[in-house]
Amino acid sequence: MKSIKFQNKIKELCNRYDQEEEQKEIEKQIFDNFYKQTETADNRDYYKLSKILEENNQPILAVKANNVHYAIEANNLVKQSPLEKEYQARKNKLKKKLEDHITKDNFLHYIKTEERIKYHEKNHGLIYKKLQKKNWLKKQKLYSELIDKIIKECNHTSKASIIVISNANEEYILESLVETNKQARENDCQIIFVSNNKENQTELILSLTDTFIQLNKNTGAYLARNIGSLFANSDILIFIEDDGVPAASCIAEHICAHSDNKIMTVRGCYLSKSNGVMPEHYWLGMHPLNSAPNLEGNCSIKSNIFYTIGGWGDYILFGHGGYDLCYRMLETHTNIEQHKYIPSATLYHNWTKPDEQMIQKQLKQHASWHILRQRHKYLYKLKKDFNNKQV
Repeated sequence: MKSIKFQNKIKELCNRYDQEEEQKEIEKQIFDNFYKQTETADNRDYYKLSKILEENNQPILAVKANNVHYAIEANNLVKQSPLEKEYQARKNKLKKKLEDHITKDNFLHYIKTEERIKYHEKNHGLIYKKLQKKNWLKKQKLYSELIDKIIKECNHTSKASIIVISNANEEYILESLVETNKQARENDCQIIFVSNNKENQTELILSLTDTFIQLNKNTGAYLARNIGSLFANSDILIFIEDDGVPAASCIAEHICAHSDNKIMTVRGCYLSKSNGVMPEHYWLGMHPLNSAPNLEGNCSIKSNIFYTIGGWGDYILFGHGGYDLCYRMLETHTNIEQHKYIPSATLYHNWTKPDEQMIQKQLKQHASWHILRQRHKYLYKLKKDFNNKQV
């Protein structure tokens, strides 16, 4: 009964579409009525709507409905891995349907759909190769779904790869990128920028980076840093905060510290950029110490060990990633003396005084710590172990 009522409504609108000048408004009403009469996305069949429109002598509107139908099918297809068995069959079926409905009005839509699928396959192939090289193929489904675009990529090998992640706008991150770029050129480094925000795809930001990866959602810091590390071509990975400005020798100090092949991780320090307020973990003193890389926005890691242990924890929601990473290294691959604090690797960064937002952030960090303690039985001992092994 509902279907007959809907079809009669569409017929009435189609008659008005032929007679009235306000065709755009009528077109909107047709599609709105269709949307409302279908309860879920699963039974929202735009192909069926196109047939109803054809029956009412509206070929242009029928083509538009068909295009929506095939756009949805294409969108579902690009969520799949090209390596899945049913992918090729679904792709061929979609291609045939599109070809069967090529008209002057939907030819461009057909071309765009084909281009989108080809881009997806190319992207997927590139991500697959990079994951295979790092021995991270188990991460393929997760990462492929999150990477929206690889806007630019640099393939040359360098002394170090500097990875910056950000969901901020240009104004917020520009000071950091300008200085990071300057030091990258001085020290033969590449800058890999991972964006969680399409608003920072500006020409200026692109010009200050060597590789730019656009994600389709905000994944949090650790997963985004791992995706950035996939595109690195160097023995040292340096992770820099998007709202911190490296001191003049920060990048050089990280590289210099890693000239000792025994050192696996280095964390620097934060000094206040302007307001003078600093929590105690920003600054550990004037002299080098043994330390976990628990200042993740100013740390560096030998890439071979980083890939071997699986990188940062993709499972971490908020905070304490450096302790998690160090714990996994110490379990089987390193000892405490191979993890260093170097005060000369300085990054200027303002700490926000506690307010409602900061309190929420601290609560999230506290929750993250308890989650990690469930994962790692002796994580609570890590700080004490480092304190007992100082140089």
